[in-house]
Amino acid sequence: PDLVATKDGVLVAVHSPDLNITTNVASVYPNRFRQKSQDDPQLGYWVTDFNHAEIQQLRVRQRVQDTPARTSFYDGLFPVPTLVEIMELLYDWNVNVRPVLGTMQQKAFGRPGLYVELKEPEWTASDLRDRHGKNITMPDLFISTLRDNADLSFPLFFDGTECANLKFDEYQVPPLVLQCFHGPTLTYLRSTIQDTLVPFFTTKGEDPAEAYINIPPLVLLAGKSVCHEEDFWFKVSEMGLEGIGPDKKCLLGDTNTKQSSSKATTELEQILVDSRSRDFLRRAEEHELAIHPWTERLEVEFISDQFSTAYDELTYLFCHLRVHGMFAENVDLALRVASIPCDEKDSTTVDTTDTTDSPSSPGYIKKYECLHLQEQHLVAMSLSTCAMGLFFGFFITYWAMESFNRKQEKRGHQLSTTPPPDDPVPADESDHGNGII
Repeated sequence: PDLVATKDGVLVAVHSPDLNITTNVASVYPNRFRQKSQDDPQLGYWVTDFNHAEIQQLRVRQRVQDTPARTSFYDGLFPVPTLVEIMELLYDWNVNVRPVLGTMQQKAFGRPGLYVELKEPEWTASDLRDRHGKNITMPDLFISTLRDNADLSFPLFFDGTECANLKFDEYQVPPLVLQCFHGPTLTYLRSTIQDTLVPFFTTKGEDPAEAYINIPPLVLLAGKSVCHEEDFWFKVSEMGLEGIGPDKKCLLGDTNTKQSSSKATTELEQILVDSRSRDFLRRAEEHELAIHPWTERLEVEFISDQFSTAYDELTYLFCHLRVHGMFAENVDLALRVASIPCDEKDSTTVDTTDTTDSPSSPGYIKKYECLHLQEQHLVAMSLSTCAMGLFFGFFITYWAMESFNRKQEKRGHQLSTTPPPDDPVPADESDHGNGII
C-alpha cells in the first residue's frame, strides 16, 4: 500500500497526500483545500489536515476517469483503510484462510506480504503528531505502528523458519518490502529498525546480533528526471539498498518515436534507448540490486511509443530486459506475462536472445533469497558430489577388476579341463594350448 499519515498520526492507504485524487473529499469537506506549502502553490485536500475520524467519512473512487479499461462501479463503496486494518486482513488470510484452501505448499499461491511505500515523508515531517500529541516523523510513526501491533507485524519479518524447508535453488518472497523516493528515509529506516525492532522481536535471552530477524529489503524509487544523473549510482551505493524502483521510462525511454521524421531515425532512437536501458540494468547488477519498474497500465496513453499494447511492453521488460518484478495496475496482465516462458512468447515482438548485460534470471530481492542456507546447501552439495564420485569411482574400478579376474580364472579353468578333441591337433597348433593363461 501507499501510506500517508493523518493529522493525529494514523497511517492510511491512499495513492497521494492529496485526498482529492482518490476519494470524495471535495464533496464531503468542500472548503478544506489549501495551498500545499509556502513554496508550492499546488492546491489540494492534504491528508495531514484531517484526523482519522474525519477520513473515515470519506469513500474511495477510481483515480483514472473516462477510459473503458477502468470501472467506476465500486466508487463510493469502500472507506480509506489504515495500515493496521491491512495487516489484520493479511494476518487473517495467511493464518486462517490459506490453510483451509490447501495452498500452503504451492509456490503459485505463495504467502502474500506487504510492499509498502511511504509517501513524501520529508514534506509531512513538520505536520505529524503521534497519539500523545508529540511531533513524530513518518518513518518513526511506521515503526511505532509495527511495534504497537506486534502480533500482526512480527510475521512480516523473516525468521529462522522461513527457509527451513527450501531447496538450495528455491526462493522465498520477503514478507515485507519498503520503498520510498526519499533516500534518507530509507537509510533512517534501516538503522532504526536494526536498533529498535530487531531487539524488540528477538526471543528473550537471544543475542540480537545473531537473531535471524532481518531488516526488510529497502527499495529506492527513482523518477525519469534522476535515474540517469551522473551521481545517481554513487548515491545509491551509499544507501545499502536491496532494489531500485525506476520509472519504466528510465528503461524504455521517453522519445516520441511515432512522430519521428523517418524509419531510420526511429531505429536509431530505439538503439540508443536500448543501450541506455542495458547500461542501467548492468549498473544495478553490479550493485546487486533488484529492478522493479513502475507502472504498467492498459491505456494506450500510458504505453511507450515503440509498443502497440501493454502486453508487448511488459513482455519486453520481462524477457528482453529481464527486470525482476513490475508494478502493474492490471494484475491479471502481469500474471499472464510472468507465467508464460519467454521462449513461448511472440518472437516477432520481443528479442530474447541478447541478455548478456542484464540480470541473468528473474527474481525479486537477490539479497533476501535465504542466502545463508543457500551457501550451506551449495557447500554440502559439493562435498556430497565429491564423496559420491569417489565412491562410484572405487566401486566401478573394483567391479571391473573383479570381473576381469573372474573371466581370466574361468578361462584358465576351461583350458586345463577341456577333453582332447576327436581329431588330433596338428603339432604346430598344439603348442598354443599348454599353459596359456
